[in-house]
Amino acid sequence: MSNEIDLEEVKRVCSGFCSACPSYKGSGETRLGFCFTGKSSKIKQEKGCLCGSCPIQLRYSLKGSYYYTRGGV
Repeated sequence: MSNEIDLEEVKRVCSGFCSACPSYKGSGETRLGFCFTGKSSKIKQEKGCLCGSCPIQLRYSLKGSYYYTRGGV
């Protein structure tokens, strides 16, 4: 398995996964894939994080959490 970033895969997975995150819901944010695109300008509160069980985090061996408020790789 390659560690080359497949941004299309990231977008596809995030469209279903990030949108279910407690911190994302109701924030007004529309962007996804914060682990690779950086933190959100709209999400200010950490209400829970699903990053630890995200298939993208597992595939690319990412170690962080709360990417939408703390930034990504």
